[in-house]
Amino acid sequence: MANPPIIPTLNTIRWRQILPTFLVLLLPLITCLAILLFLHTEETVRHNTLLVAPEQVQGNALSSGDHQARQGQPADTAAQTRRVHLILFLAILTVAVSFVWWLALLLETSREQKKRLLAEKQQVAHLTVLLQTIIDLHRLIGEEKDKHRLIQGCCDLLVASRGYASAWILLLGQDGRGEFSAEYGLRRNMDELRQQVNRGDLPPCVVECGKQQKIVAIGTPLTFCRPCPMANNYPCSGLMCVALEHNSRIFGFLNVSLGQDLIEDQEEQRRFGEIAGDIGYALFTLDQQQEKIEMETALRQSEARLRSITDFAKDAILMMDSQGAISFWNPAAEKIFGYRADEALGKDLHALLVPERYHQAHRAAFPEFIRTGCGNAVGKTLELAALRKDGREIPVALSLSAVFQDGSWQALGILRDISARKRMEEQMLQSEKMTTIAGLAAGVAHEINTPLSAILQSIQVIRQDLSPELARNQEIAGLCGLDLARVQDYFAKREIDYFLDGIRDSAIKSGKIIANLLQFSRPQQMVFGMADLAQLLDKSVELSQTDYSLRKQYAHLHVEFVREYAQGLPLVSCVTPEIEQVVINLLKNAVQAIGERAEPRPASRIILRTRQQGTMLQAEIEDNGIGMDEQTRRHIFDPFFTTKDVGAGTGLGLSVSYIIITTKHGGRLTVHSTPGQGTTVTIDLPLQPTPPDEAP
Repeated sequence: MANPPIIPTLNTIRWRQILPTFLVLLLPLITCLAILLFLHTEETVRHNTLLVAPEQVQGNALSSGDHQARQGQPADTAAQTRRVHLILFLAILTVAVSFVWWLALLLETSREQKKRLLAEKQQVAHLTVLLQTIIDLHRLIGEEKDKHRLIQGCCDLLVASRGYASAWILLLGQDGRGEFSAEYGLRRNMDELRQQVNRGDLPPCVVECGKQQKIVAIGTPLTFCRPCPMANNYPCSGLMCVALEHNSRIFGFLNVSLGQDLIEDQEEQRRFGEIAGDIGYALFTLDQQQEKIEMETALRQSEARLRSITDFAKDAILMMDSQGAISFWNPAAEKIFGYRADEALGKDLHALLVPERYHQAHRAAFPEFIRTGCGNAVGKTLELAALRKDGREIPVALSLSAVFQDGSWQALGILRDISARKRMEEQMLQSEKMTTIAGLAAGVAHEINTPLSAILQSIQVIRQDLSPELARNQEIAGLCGLDLARVQDYFAKREIDYFLDGIRDSAIKSGKIIANLLQFSRPQQMVFGMADLAQLLDKSVELSQTDYSLRKQYAHLHVEFVREYAQGLPLVSCVTPEIEQVVINLLKNAVQAIGERAEPRPASRIILRTRQQGTMLQAEIEDNGIGMDEQTRRHIFDPFFTTKDVGAGTGLGLSVSYIIITTKHGGRLTVHSTPGQGTTVTIDLPLQPTPPDEAP
């Protein structure tokens, strides 16, 4: 209810206070007027009597009655005087009584005003405490970020500030059951209340507040709260209960105890509701902040997991925005394509990584992809070629997905460098070819070796049978009438010996070819030893320079050998003669490729390199010859494949070299070549090779 003003006005003064004051002032006035009127009447009567008496004396003699009346006039005057005194006494008494009555009422009014002033002071003090409590609550709400400490702090403030006698807060979980509580001033039976709440049995005040959805004021807690363990905590006070809610969400309930005179005070209830609203808003804010923190934490964890995946992935992971620019570039992309992230981000993806032959297809499909997120390549894995920073094309497997982000479709691509797989496939294909050829070679070698042996043996027999040095030949020639000397002279003139030598040399050469073929079909006994790779290359160069046919045809080239050997390399385990055979064969091919360049030729140069790559030692032989195209490169390890003129080569040199390096030594033999610029052959040898009989 409204508070009465400290200074009373006409509207607030009670009539029982006004009437005595009015009578105290009015009765003396009326008494004085009555006395004055009485005196005036007596004076008028006496004056009239005095005027009548002389006239009667002059006309007639006074009667005896008149004489007696005149004799009684002094007695009447005394009686009148007594009446006047009585009236004055009554008037004074009336004034005195009225004055005393007025004083009594004035004292009563003063006491009531003091009581009212005291009540108003108490109310002002209570409001001051509540205001300070609200200020402290706002500060607590602004500083405290923990929900449990917040509600405990609220209870402490509500009681410690003496705004309320006691307070407790009950928070509800998502299932509507009590989740947590805080109290101040109610330690007795609070544990029982917590146990009751945990069983799902809410206090009566909370249940009633939930039903009415407003502040519940209870003046008789002992009766209303009888089932509650807290009922005996409010013997001389009432309580108020209100929901802590915000944005139509109930977080819990606030219960306070206070004096009976404030229970039904609407202004008190309004302030109590404001406090509950502030606490409800604080709980809502904390929940929002907690949800935000959890979402941010989950997002950071998700980003960290994604970053770990993308950072440690061996495949390149790229994103292309709606403008065709690169928007994501992981570390694997740097390794595969050679561009740092700052060099790639924001650049046009197709201009940077895609060979020009694919550009037209991209321009045709890109608008449809941006509009719908669909395309022929979406959701598929395609094998394509991609450009590195150094301009070299590499084979990649592309898995393309569409991602709708920032209001537009973007492309997510995962690219895997399949160069090693392609090389492995080529090696497997080559091995299959070698296996097939090996079977054929074994059969061919067996079939050809027999007639070759017969040819060589027959030539040897012919030479023996025609030799004049043997007596048996002379004897048989004599019986036939022949002169062996003249026969030998005839053979010399007809160059029979030359043709016989040709047959023998051809048979021997064929035998060597057959021997090479036999290397495909059966392993030979190999002895591994430790060798210095640089010394092995140098020795191979020396051996190749002693090759008569090579010196005869290419001595004029004056080939310069440039050595780029890494220092401190470990020794490599290998079969030294076989590696020398491979290197010599590669050097011959390099010199022949240089010789086939058109005039004017640049300075002839072969670069020899050695280095270590992990568990492999590498030897590179680079020439500046005519090079070869991709189609030729794919077949150079095929048996009997050659680009030389007929009779200039057998087509088995690189095939045998391939078998020696890959099968016998567990290494790799790769070729990179550019037409018109030269060829680089790389030999990878493991530091600890696995012998063929132990290989899986």
